[in-house]
Amino acid sequence: MSVPRKLSVLAALALVLAAPYAALGQQKLKFAHVYETSEPYHTWALW
Repeated sequence: MSVPRKLSVLAALALVLAAPYAALGQQKLKFAHVYETSEPYHTWALW
């Protein structure tokens, strides 16, 4: 197997392995507004 072929296979593998972690990161950020003290939901939840 040539070097460029190996690099492309490794890059594809890294992309496949990293994709689920990126999705989990987006999900965590989606709910981050709850913890911001200036957000209406947070101030409403405290009172």
